[in-house]
Amino acid sequence: MSRNQIELLTLTQLKQKLNELSKEEAIEFFLETLRGDKEVRTFVSIKLQGEKAVLEIIKEYKEKIRKEFDPPRGSPKLRVATVKTAIADINKIAKETEWPLEFLELGTKAVCEEKVK
Repeated sequence: MSRNQIELLTLTQLKQKLNELSKEEAIEFFLETLRGDKEVRTFVSIKLQGEKAVLEIIKEYKEKIRKEFDPPRGSPKLRVATVKTAIADINKIAKETEWPLEFLELGTKAVCEEKVK
């Protein structure tokens, strides 16, 4: 191990360290963790709010995908990488199988509308 690397604690060690904290310290530690990572905050929100949070997040990602193919103004950007990233993110969070179909539907619609114009 190099000098600049820290040794990560095991889950057991982390649990022991957390048990040593007061309730207030544990809450503050938890909140600091949430401030630093949006993905962790999303995961915790889903765990605490359940289906309501999942549905709201799905709605946000569907809108992201829709804007790539059918923006309110201007031409479609059609950035496949952006859409793939959105699909990968939501699959990590909600494990939805409809996402590839959503991508396909919006892409097909955009292509067909371009041919009609």
